[in-house]
Formats: sequence, structure tokens, C-alpha cells
Amino acid sequence: KRNQHCVYFVNRGCAHEQLAEAEAAAGLDPRPSYGRAIVDYGAAIARNPDLAVGYHNRGNAHMGMGDGERAVGVDPRGSYRRAIADYDQALMRDPQDASSYLGRGSAHERLGHQELDRGGDPFVEFRESIADFDAAKPLESGSAIAYLDCGLAWMALGKVEAATGVDAAPSFERACAELQ
Repeated sequence: KRNQHCVYFVNRGCAHEQLAEAEAAAGLDPRPSYGRAIVDYGAAIARNPDLAVGYHNRGNAHMGMGDGERAVGVDPRGSYRRAIADYDQALMRDPQDASSYLGRGSAHERLGHQELDRGGDPFVEFRESIADFDAAKPLESGSAIAYLDCGLAWMALGKVEAATGVDAAPSFERACAELQ
């Protein structure tokens, strides 16, 4: 019975996320729907604290919330940090989940861009994103996304830390090879 309730809340959370994505695509504010998804995933986690997918999906919803906040000029860093915390929890429960590494890497990358936009130091966030994208590569066959995102993070890091001399080209070449 407990797991049935978890499935209900996870499925409803997924529906709210899909609605939020449609709202964002239509130019509407997706934040209320992402908020409902976050509540539903939290309800699933409350019923089963070992539910890795609950944490992963709630992390995705926090990412969407942050993107929605950014679109209307609200500081999204809190949402991205909550996403990272949820991806951390998902990875504690399922350390082989490439999608949680990719999600956490994307959250760190977005935080890095926020720091860059505010004149801060994005170095740590971009390095964390690269570490997560690197961790995802061997876990997911055909991991073009991991290579592409890693290359983009290296490029962003190069903008602020040109002295590293890091070349993002190998990541992009591998991403293209994985797509063929």
C-alpha cells in the first residue's frame, strides 16, 4: 500500500512537470506547476525515504523552477541548490544513475553562469559540473549529452579561467561520435 501511494505521488508529480514544460513553451509561468510537482515528489519521499526516483524527479522540478524564476528575473540560485541537494540524495540511493549525475552537473553549470552574471567566481561550480558529467560518461552508453555538456562547461570555464589551457574540443568530438 505504501509503494502504491508513492507511485501515485510520483506519477502526479510527473504530470505537473509535463504541464509546467508545456506552460513554459507557451510563454506562461510554469512555476506554480513546478511547485505542485515538488510537493508531490516530497509526499512520495515522505512515504518512502529510500525512493531514489523521488529525489531525482524533485531535483528536476527544482531545476525547472529555477529556469522559470530566471525567465521572470527572480534569482534562481536557491532552486538550483535545492536541485543539487536532491540529486545528492538520489545518488546516495542509486550511485549508478547517470541521469542524476547529468542533472546535478547541469545545476552546477547553471549556478556557475549565475555567478558569472553577477561578477562572482564560477570556477567551483563549473568544475563540479565537469566532475558530474565525467561521472555520467561510463554509466550511460551513447552518452553524447554527458560529453556535450562537459564540453560546454569547459568552454564556460575557459571564459573565466583562460590560464587553464583546457581544450573542450575532445568532448565535442566524442559527443558527435556518440550521436552517429
